[in-house]
Amino acid sequence: MQNQMTHQQSLEIITEMIGNAKKNLARGGSFYFLLWGAVVAAANFTIYFLINFTTVAQWYYVWLITIPAIAATIMYSRRQAMKASVTGPIDHLYGQVWIGIFIAMVITLVFMREINYAVNPIMLIYSGIGTYITGRLSRFQPLIIGAAVLWVCSIILFLIPAHQQFLVAGIGILVGYVIPGLMLRKQEG
Repeated sequence: MQNQMTHQQSLEIITEMIGNAKKNLARGGSFYFLLWGAVVAAANFTIYFLINFTTVAQWYYVWLITIPAIAATIMYSRRQAMKASVTGPIDHLYGQVWIGIFIAMVITLVFMREINYAVNPIMLIYSGIGTYITGRLSRFQPLIIGAAVLWVCSIILFLIPAHQQFLVAGIGILVGYVIPGLMLRKQEG
């Protein structure tokens, strides 16, 4: 006797997996977009101010604020994993996508000298990829729009002087991460 699923049963399982992943994202996914949106936007705006209105030479130390954000992300994701009632391959995929994005960002930062320190546009491209995939998997349109905003801002960053890039990047992160994060938080509530 063969134990094969029908087409309808396969669709039901996939639909249920997507539904569970959406519920899990809706239970705490906003945290990541709000945390990283706030941290990266604040860093960009602070650096913009330091470069354009002060004589501070070591403005890049501002990026050290990402270290506590990394720790908070790890702790929060572990707690969320323990709380999740049902997880599936799509839930796992969210995490893997963002781990891949993080690795790509670290590699870019390590070799930023080779690309003349022009990392901001590349970081927005990576962020847009992760945001887009998360938006598509969760079928959450504000994240998809946020990804498009990040990509448009990355194009602008390639075309403007470096000392102006931090302002545009900060705005892009606010619109691409924080606004969708707030909308996601509203869904969670």
